[in-house]
Formats: sequence, C-alpha cells, structure tokens
Amino acid sequence: MRLKIVSDGHPRNTQIVDEATGQAVEGVTKLEWKMDRHNLATATITLESVSVDVVALLEKKQRLGTGKLVDALKTLLGKMTRENRDEIYRYLHDSDKGKHAP
Repeated sequence: MRLKIVSDGHPRNTQIVDEATGQAVEGVTKLEWKMDRHNLATATITLESVSVDVVALLEKKQRLGTGKLVDALKTLLGKMTRENRDEIYRYLHDSDKGKHAP
C-alpha cells in the first residue's frame, strides 16, 4: 500500500489516504514530515489502536519456546508508538515470566 498525504498546511485539514483507493487511513494521531539536504524526505505516521495479525508457521523441529515467541513479538511491537510501547513491553515481560498464563 502506498500512502498519500493531502494537506493545506493545517492539521484539521490533513488526511492520509490510500493512494490506490483514495480511502482515508483512520486513527492517525500524529504525522511528522522531515527532509534535509542529505537524505530523502521521510514521514512518520502514528496510528492509535492498531490491530495486528501475527501468523507463524511452526514445525516440530522449529517450535518456538515462550521466551523466543515473546522476543519475536517484542521486535514486531517495537515499531509501535512510544505512547503505548512501554505498556506492551511490560505485559509481554510479565507474560514471559508466567504472570499472564491461561
């Protein structure tokens, strides 16, 4: 998916849309745009309440232990916003120690 930023310079009138469909991306809470003379332009888009589907292929020879699975999830979730990252890490850390076991 390619995203397009449409703005007149005012936050209330700024939208992030799917370039192919024109559909607005919901849940955007922050947009940072940066460009300098040595690098390409970069944009960081922060989304609130992001849903994530994690799919893994596990074979008998390569089953992940709880610790390795938690480490993999920490890496994946490391890309989430700073606002909710610490809470997620604490939960995963506690899960690794068995505090949230079913």
